[in-house]
Amino acid sequence: MSMAHVPRQERGQRPSARDSTQVLIDSHAAKEWDDLISEFVDVSYDQTAAFSNLRWGEGRLGELVLVEHGEPVAGARIAILTQPGLSRGLAYLRGGPFWRRHGVTPDPTHFRAVIDAVRAEYCLRRGHHLAITPRFHPEFSVIEAKLLQTEGFRARRVSPDPHRYFVNLAIDRERQMDSLDQGWRRNLRKALGHDLEMTLGDSEADIERFIGLNVSLKRRKRFHDQGHALLLPELARSLPPTLRPKIALAYHRGRPVTGAALLLAGDIAQYLFGGSDEAMLELNAGYALQWWLVGRLSAQGYKWYDLGGESLSEGLRRFKRGLVGKEGRIVEANVDYEYCGSTTGRMVAEMMFGMRAAKRFYMKLLNA
Repeated sequence: MSMAHVPRQERGQRPSARDSTQVLIDSHAAKEWDDLISEFVDVSYDQTAAFSNLRWGEGRLGELVLVEHGEPVAGARIAILTQPGLSRGLAYLRGGPFWRRHGVTPDPTHFRAVIDAVRAEYCLRRGHHLAITPRFHPEFSVIEAKLLQTEGFRARRVSPDPHRYFVNLAIDRERQMDSLDQGWRRNLRKALGHDLEMTLGDSEADIERFIGLNVSLKRRKRFHDQGHALLLPELARSLPPTLRPKIALAYHRGRPVTGAALLLAGDIAQYLFGGSDEAMLELNAGYALQWWLVGRLSAQGYKWYDLGGESLSEGLRRFKRGLVGKEGRIVEANVDYEYCGSTTGRMVAEMMFGMRAAKRFYMKLLNA
């Protein structure tokens, strides 16, 4: 077992149906956990300790690792959300579980086994209501959805942001250009006529410039969000080098005019946040930056570029749909998969989901 696999303290260890399998509960320090998850191609920021601790608070999180023959084969990090005075509530698994290791042929039995272990621990043993929002993927989302439904999970929650946009990076540059929507291609040609310089890095200066552009975008559009882009400096300090956020920037005459924060790890490149100043609009710099990124990511061997959702914005929907074009994929991403562990847990979960829906409605009104 490598150092990344050695648990800090085995606070919980559960037997498994298979003699060669162990289930480790809450056994890793934050750095050990993020070193472990970096060995999986289906990594997401929601499943890292660095991001989830900042988002939910370290005391509200649990983690589980499935180990076979001394090697981790799957795992999950779960937020435990309860109400004062109640020990049972909502166990929320977002962006996972992870189960596909680098260099190993994916085995769906590992996904089924880790789901079974999560359900046994958080539903059957602790009495929580379990909700899972898997990591989106053009190929594996369908497989995971079928396995969850086979295991008795119900798809119940419809998201107001129901689509995920994926650019196909496995095609050559000529096919990529032909794939673009006609309007997107026209705007790209205009952008390429300007003197724009592109960079991709992860320095403190890059992150600082990007945050300035992100703040400028939100101020200009009066857009209110959860402020996760402001976590980028801490993520860069805390995460292993392979998981640190990367910053793409477009400069015009030495001035940064638009940018994107990215997670470049695992089997897909993921767009996290964007930012721009007002000068970007007449330059169409967003088109040039994304086109440059598509070429750069394709050359680095990524098969898919995850552009995220449309955030209730018609303009954003058109932009992403145009870039995805004829050769990309638009994945349905409109559900949470749920399993009831107790009446109390379900009651708290319904309250939590109601509060989430109300918050989204409020944010929609603010951003209207």
